[in-house]
Amino acid sequence: MIAPTLTTERLTLRPLERADAAALLPLHADPQLMRFVSAPLADTVAGVEQAIGFLTRHADACMWAVTRRDTGEVAGFCGFFGGSHAPNFAYGLMRPHQRQGFAREACAAAIRAGGEALGLDRCELFIHEGNAPSLRLAEALGFAPRGRLVRKMERDAHACETVIYGKLLREPAAPYLRSLLPTLEVPDVAAAAAFYRDELGFHVDYLQGDPPAFAALSQGLWSADRVALQLVRAAEARPSVALQFGVARGIDELFARCQARGLELAFPLKRQAWGALEFGVKDPAGYVLRFFQPD
Repeated sequence: MIAPTLTTERLTLRPLERADAAALLPLHADPQLMRFVSAPLADTVAGVEQAIGFLTRHADACMWAVTRRDTGEVAGFCGFFGGSHAPNFAYGLMRPHQRQGFAREACAAAIRAGGEALGLDRCELFIHEGNAPSLRLAEALGFAPRGRLVRKMERDAHACETVIYGKLLREPAAPYLRSLLPTLEVPDVAAAAAFYRDELGFHVDYLQGDPPAFAALSQGLWSADRVALQLVRAAEARPSVALQFGVARGIDELFARCQARGLELAFPLKRQAWGALEFGVKDPAGYVLRFFQPD
């Protein structure tokens, strides 16, 4: 994707090219500036050319060289990687151009163009937990924390947390899924819940019915990053497994789409005892796919 040229009060953002490699060499060769980047240092122009090729390798990538209008210098780069589930945004700024508001000015213009010119509905930033300036910039740009990953970066001795920030650029089309829960069908929900609690350290978040017909369990340090599991009382004696997809909104539309395409229903759209709207379909192998939307 060819990046459109953008102009702000103090900057011009133009398409990033391999010819920018020499100007960007001080950024890619600086161990401190690259401290939180999951890429090797590049101490030659050829190495930076390779890095630019990596940033722009996907057909839907859109990368800008950030240049100063007063001097014409290349100050850094920013843009969208492409090739990912949610558009991933990244930026880098060289030392002489830091602490002057250029990063915020450039990123704001590029992200705005992502929604208006490129038609993106959202974007993400992956930020190392120790990168305080980028964490502050993300929030100043209107991003909100969406989750965390544990991974080892190029220059980390141990695995650390990466904070995933996200921002909606326009209202996404409905419906869309927000979670996936394994749902085990068991003959005795109470006994199964006790096993996961006592033997595997799960917390029993919810038991419904007497005797219980449904249970929700979780394990993990934080609510947003927990491992979740559901148990439902089996209609048959043999245990089975289903996958439960959380729908953010538009479950009526999703159910109608499944019906229109002739998918085999496991059960129709209905309101369950615990308050959620839910329906189920079967995949070609016979597995039940349950879709639910909280009321």
